[in-house]
Amino acid sequence: MDDILCTGLYKRRRHGRFCVCCHARHGESGAVYRSSCHLHRPQQGRELSRLLETTQRIRVLFGLGAQADTAFWVDIKVGGPSFVAYEFAAEYCKAEWSNGENALACPGSEGDAKGFVVRLNTPKMENGYTEDEPGLLTVPQNKNNGIISGQYPAFTIQAGDRFRTLVNCQHNSPNCNVVFRLDYRSGGQVKTLASWQEVYEGKYYPVDLDLSSLAGQTVKFILYVSSNGGSNQDNALWLNPHISASDLRRQLPHQAKHRPSL
Repeated sequence: MDDILCTGLYKRRRHGRFCVCCHARHGESGAVYRSSCHLHRPQQGRELSRLLETTQRIRVLFGLGAQADTAFWVDIKVGGPSFVAYEFAAEYCKAEWSNGENALACPGSEGDAKGFVVRLNTPKMENGYTEDEPGLLTVPQNKNNGIISGQYPAFTIQAGDRFRTLVNCQHNSPNCNVVFRLDYRSGGQVKTLASWQEVYEGKYYPVDLDLSSLAGQTVKFILYVSSNGGSNQDNALWLNPHISASDLRRQLPHQAKHRPSL
């Protein structure tokens, strides 16, 4: 594998996009090349998308897609350091799990028609990749529009707290069609913060939800999953759901040996 020499020159394009062009020193048809480009991060707290357009020496555009003519991109989001203040997978059996009709055991039994929740230490994602972070497999009751929910113990939100996870269907669940939802209970009322629909298409959705609107409140978070219609293979997987905080003093003790997450 040969390297592609990148010019490192950024060109402003229309619609405020920035592109970087990489040029090969030499090349042959059908050969595979490794390209490396330097990206300059934006100022802290800002987001920037950069389209990367790669050209051959003869300056013929190539990239993604069936015609190899679609630019690929990098999304850069820069913020200050954050620390894990609460881990839903570690505390999942402290939650009250239910299918809307009956309480569910924790951990559950895989294949239970009433619905179940189990922790997976090396979950296999929808795209086939095996992760080294824990996941929660939450499977709704086996009926039309079945649900499963877990209400966690009370947690006090502070400014800058964020809920983070990746939501997707477990690998090899081609009929999966679900809605993930993050609810919270406060003062006897249950409210929804956000929801995300997922079908089995080989992708996952990254969730990074600002909880600052709840700052100062003590709430009970609820992880909720519902089937869209029938519940065949609705294997809903939350990868490493957690609350991140900007204050080092709120970091969980066992997380102290890890680098802060960005």
